[in-house]
Amino acid sequence: MNCINLIYHFIKLGKKQFCAVRYEYITPSILVEKYYEKLEALHKEFIWFENSAHFPQCTENDKFCDPMLKIKYNIG
Repeated sequence: MNCINLIYHFIKLGKKQFCAVRYEYITPSILVEKYYEKLEALHKEFIWFENSAHFPQCTENDKFCDPMLKIKYNIG
């Protein structure tokens, strides 16, 4: 399995991109959303995984992989 260092890609691209799951119990979605709203950036994007808790890569694999690959390869 290939690992993607998303922090590196976020800094390299100068974008603010967040992925969050709706049913996470460690970091409640309302707090993540409030934090995101306070960020200032020329481009920012929030990707919700509405049908997942802690592991969207398992429960919503197709929806998870597409944005990760776009981030990695600076597509879109």
